[in-house]
Amino acid sequence: MKDKIGYLLGDLGFNSLQVLVNTYLMLFCVNIISINPIHFSVIIFVCKALDAANDTFIGRVVDLRPGSKHGKFKPFILWFAITYGISTIILFLNIASAPYWFKIAYCLGIYFIWGIVGTFINVPYGAMVNSMTSNQIQRTELSNARSVGSLGANVITTTIAPLMCSTCYRLYINLYLLLLNL
Repeated sequence: MKDKIGYLLGDLGFNSLQVLVNTYLMLFCVNIISINPIHFSVIIFVCKALDAANDTFIGRVVDLRPGSKHGKFKPFILWFAITYGISTIILFLNIASAPYWFKIAYCLGIYFIWGIVGTFINVPYGAMVNSMTSNQIQRTELSNARSVGSLGANVITTTIAPLMCSTCYRLYINLYLLLLNL
């Protein structure tokens, strides 16, 4: 049960950032930093095409790494977790006042780096289930727990979080108006 909960929470955390970026990055880049939507779609296309190539390379790097006292996969997850969080924050830096060519280059570079760092977490995390148990039923249960974590990330990031932000914003506005009337 401990492994299932851990596997669920790991995917919940990782996919929360994935869903956040996949849901809101286009809105941020187009509406806040004023990148043309066509140019943004080209950035995404190029990065996803390159990501398809780097997935096999990263899988090979992970596969060739010998195990250590921390295991074969855990070091990758630990090494890249903080980098992944930082690169997610950097994706949302407001560079609206920068020259247009810099905005394009910046978004292309940071989004590509973000994808590589995420792959260095996701590939070992997915492969880790095979080293956790050799029992096929337990592997299936772990994979199901991971799917629940992924679903939870989608629900929290796209439904619950915006509702909470909207509610907090309305409370803030009402409090502000109340204080103005005092």
